[in-house]
Amino acid sequence: MSFRLLDHGLVNGWNQTTCDYPVEGKVHPDNFLTKSWSLLHHAGYITYPHHDADGAATHLTLHVGIKYWAVFRPKNHSISRKELLKACMLLTDIAANRKKIDEVWDVEVVTIFPGDTL
Repeated sequence: MSFRLLDHGLVNGWNQTTCDYPVEGKVHPDNFLTKSWSLLHHAGYITYPHHDADGAATHLTLHVGIKYWAVFRPKNHSISRKELLKACMLLTDIAANRKKIDEVWDVEVVTIFPGDTL
């Protein structure tokens, strides 16, 4: 696979989203200028479901320890952007929405070891 063919988030992620949901205020320049970042944290840290990198190609390379990464995919692969937004909102309260989440999402937990890239 050639990484040069991947979208950086501005062409598809940003433009398609702003067509459906126009921006009504000012946008911070970091949305257009920041193309990379790193994350460092201690053991036992949890982040709740979220979308990384504004639709760009997010990857993770582990250096120390073990990481569990849960990947959520909608069961309906032809879901519209508006339906996807509603499905994502279910993940903001997993306890309350557990039954509906199980109906809408497939979830896979990937175990990552030092030297692995996901």
